[in-house]
This record gives sequence, structure tokens and C-alpha cells, in this order.
Amino acid sequence: MARKLSARNANKASASKRRRSSKRDRGEGSDKPTYRQQIRAKRIAQANKSKSGCSPKLFMLFLPFMLVGAYLLLRS
Repeated sequence: MARKLSARNANKASASKRRRSSKRDRGEGSDKPTYRQQIRAKRIAQANKSKSGCSPKLFMLFLPFMLVGAYLLLRS
């Protein structure tokens, strides 16, 4: 009985080592980007692309002035 238990534990240990090494091989060390890395790069590119430009920045700059003006107009 003790032999079976020790053999089973040895198999589990070697399996976990193989899993860790395979995860390490797929990680940053490989030259080929994974699918998840490609999707993340696309999302970052889209986010940067949509926020670039002058009009959103100008709108956010003038928004407080417009709110104060609207408040003063409605108050009087």
C-alpha cells in the first residue's frame, strides 16, 4: 500500500513540473506572440487610436466653462 501511495505522489510531482515547464516555454521567452497577446495589442491600438485627436481634448477643456455659463444663465 505504501509503495502505491509513494508512486502516485511521484507521478503527481513530475506532472506538475512538466506543466510548469510548458507554461514557462509558452511565456515571454518565445518569439511568437500568443493569441492573448495579439488580442491585447489590438485593443491597446484601438484605444490609442480612438483617443487621439484634438476635438475630444478641446471639448474637455471647454466643458467647465460651458457648465459655469449655463449655470449663470439659468440662475438669473
